[in-house]
Amino acid sequence: MRPHIQQLANDLKARGIRYAFGVTGGGASLELITHLMSEGIEYIPVSHEAAAPIMAGATAVDGTLRAVAISIKGPGFINMMPGITLNHFEQRPSLSISEAYDLQQNISKVHKKIDQKAIVSPVTKAYDILGDHTGLQALVQCAQAGVPGPVHLDISNDRVTGLQKSNQDDDGLDAENKSYTERIKTHKKIAIILGSVARSLTGVDWSSIGVPVCTTAAAKGVIDETGDFVGGVITGEVKDLSPESTILSQADCIVAVGLRQSEVVKPMSFNKPTFIIDTVMGCHEGFGADEFLVHDLEQAARNIKEVVTESWGEEVCNQVRKTIEEELLGDVWLPGHVFETLNEGLSEATLVLDTGLFCTIGETIFKAAKPEYFIGSSQGRFMGVAIPTAIGHAIHAANKTICVIGDGGVMPYVSEIAIAVDQNLPIMFVMMSDGGYGAIGMGAEEIGAPKEIYEHKKRDVAGIVGAMGCKTSTAENLTDFQNIVGSWAGISPIFITCTFDKEQYRSMTKNIR
Repeated sequence: MRPHIQQLANDLKARGIRYAFGVTGGGASLELITHLMSEGIEYIPVSHEAAAPIMAGATAVDGTLRAVAISIKGPGFINMMPGITLNHFEQRPSLSISEAYDLQQNISKVHKKIDQKAIVSPVTKAYDILGDHTGLQALVQCAQAGVPGPVHLDISNDRVTGLQKSNQDDDGLDAENKSYTERIKTHKKIAIILGSVARSLTGVDWSSIGVPVCTTAAAKGVIDETGDFVGGVITGEVKDLSPESTILSQADCIVAVGLRQSEVVKPMSFNKPTFIIDTVMGCHEGFGADEFLVHDLEQAARNIKEVVTESWGEEVCNQVRKTIEEELLGDVWLPGHVFETLNEGLSEATLVLDTGLFCTIGETIFKAAKPEYFIGSSQGRFMGVAIPTAIGHAIHAANKTICVIGDGGVMPYVSEIAIAVDQNLPIMFVMMSDGGYGAIGMGAEEIGAPKEIYEHKKRDVAGIVGAMGCKTSTAENLTDFQNIVGSWAGISPIFITCTFDKEQYRSMTKNIR
């Protein structure tokens, strides 16, 4: 075995890597995995390479790199790209490692050479090649610094060429600007918006600030959502019951921590004084805001709390919450009842949401008391990634995990449920089924699109999952679902299919988003 690969395994261990996900080949990747396992790093083989960086990124939603994704060169590397791209969209630090041909290898001598650097660089913060030694420390630091994201390492026999920076952050400022406090002081009805960077502020209790606090979906749980001043999730898609219409419209000033255009579907001006405090600049276009760079976000949060002295909005937030619950929790069996049941029966579990109409309902109804109780593809809206994300989270975290997926998102990674069965992970998989792609169904009908585009022929997904050894159940009404949740011991995986009326399902978000 080559000594530089053994050294890489040693360095990964020293840098805090605890897990490796991947599909091994017979060369350098096999050597690396063998060395990692000898170092006590847990290796989990996946069914498809794309799942490996997704699972690795799920262990790092708090910004700390803990896992590595591994593949062979060529096709295996290409298969990893969707997972690497997800971590780019969701700004999760991750490290992927692939076998690669030597840079000087004559292309006529190989059968699957591609320019891996050219392919991966647009969605990674840095790229490097492992030769006689490794620039691993610089890669790990790059993945976690500034706006977190993926980095990639190729293993070849060339001498190391040095860290190749692809998309490094450059804030352009080097002095902390505190003038935002003077600007905020002049306003009476201040509302707060928190972006995902606020997940790092473990010492800040936003519930006690006494004014409405909204979050982006990527920051859900940063404020305890069981409190009285919770303003809900903003997305930029404004409807009658959106926080932008019901709560933020009543404020005379918006103070945002890390509100970035990548965290909303469409950035919009709030048409009032808006101040965005962040650790990076140039990520806030479209909000019509004044930007303030800080290097100590924890201190900036304390500064904000000190100058926000007048309380308002408790009654407004409670009334909006009541109106939304009346809208989404009526007599008709719909996903709102699923998420409300989860609030009541599994309040300390982590909800992992896929993308679909149910996602809008989950982000609105499910109440996360802590940031670690919610994970979604909240920036990329990447359909299908919830299953590997939930598995990666459950392998690393101690709490129960709820994975909610739709008819469209269940199939790409359904085979990975075998890992949940093999490791006896405490995951409740919930498939929300209206028989097709509900999110596009209404629009498709309006233009007369053929139904086979957006509606599925009957699939026995539960049969596939059951054949892997996972317990399965079906809920056709609220009582069914409540009974299943009440009887789940939370010590092994279960797959629940929830079936809904197609027409009711496809119209349920019309006033929310």
